[in-house]
Amino acid sequence: GAVGLSRRDTLMDRPLSYTSLADLIQSYQEAYSAVFHTLRRVRLSQVLPHDPHSADTIEWRQLVVVLVEIPWSMARKEFGNYTRQMKKGFVSGPGRIVRGLKEARETGPRLETTGATSFLGKV
Repeated sequence: GAVGLSRRDTLMDRPLSYTSLADLIQSYQEAYSAVFHTLRRVRLSQVLPHDPHSADTIEWRQLVVVLVEIPWSMARKEFGNYTRQMKKGFVSGPGRIVRGLKEARETGPRLETTGATSFLGKV
């Protein structure tokens, strides 16, 4: 699910009262746990342009954090870095995946898997 795309009240919109992006995501993680689900990964995009006629390309997966593979302290740090970068302005380039103790660069259309077969062929 995504922000606002759930039929459960606890998984819907949140008030703008969180002090950090990590606190907001942790709130969703707790809500998912309460209904016996696991928040496995979080995907964050670049800031969307306000101009409805903009031809800018949007990097929809600017940051992918695989929460089930890293400690929360590392995820919190990544969300803080993302927030600081967002305030400064993003530099175009491939998205980042944070999983385990290593980080990977985006290499193709499938970010979370390697060696998997998709409708696009071998990834």
